[in-house]
Amino acid sequence: MSGRAFLPEEDRLGATPVIIISYRLWQHLYGGTAEAIGKQLVFEGRAYTVVGIAPAGLRLSGDVDAFTPLGQNTSPAMQNREMHIGIHVVARLRPSVTLAQAQAELALIGRYLDEQYRNPMRALTS
Repeated sequence: MSGRAFLPEEDRLGATPVIIISYRLWQHLYGGTAEAIGKQLVFEGRAYTVVGIAPAGLRLSGDVDAFTPLGQNTSPAMQNREMHIGIHVVARLRPSVTLAQAQAELALIGRYLDEQYRNPMRALTS
C-alpha cells in the first residue's frame, strides 16, 4: 500500500473525510503518480483527502475502488443498531496471530457487543 491506513481518530463522525483508493482508480485518475496522496477526490458528493492507495493485487468481492472509514458513515441505517445491513469486514492478520486466534477474539467481541446493545424487547418478539 502506498500512503497510509486510516488513523483511529478518522474513524468517527465529524472527522476529516479521508479515502483510500484502489490501484486501478489511482492509475485511471492520477496516472499512477505519487502526487495523488493528499489530493482531494469528490466521492458521492463529498470531498475526501486521498491518504492511501491499495495494493495492485487487492481483490475484494465486486469492483471496489474507494474505501472510507466506517465510523464516518452518517446514513440512518448505520446509526440504527437494530437494522441488519450487509457489512463485510476485511482485515489482515498480524504475522504472529493465527486464524483460529482471530476467530476466537471476534467471537468474544461479538458476544460482548450483543450483551451491550441487546434490545430487551427483542426476546419478546422473537
